[in-house]
Amino acid sequence: MGLLITSPKGALKIENMLRPYKRGEKEITLDVGMDVLLATNYARSIRDMLLCIEKLPIDKQREFESVVLLMTGLKF
Repeated sequence: MGLLITSPKGALKIENMLRPYKRGEKEITLDVGMDVLLATNYARSIRDMLLCIEKLPIDKQREFESVVLLMTGLKF
């Protein structure tokens, strides 16, 4: 069972939301990650979010464990 989309957003809106994080202008936050997950299941948007998380230092990536687990449908 996947995560329910509670606040749907189109791919373009997600792209605009992730743009500063993809460019490295800002560090992605847990709130942004959860917003993406609750807004879309579009694969490219999810991939872009994961790439933003990957750019973070390892210690900060650990904060996103719940986001990654929710994406895979695992319970924690």
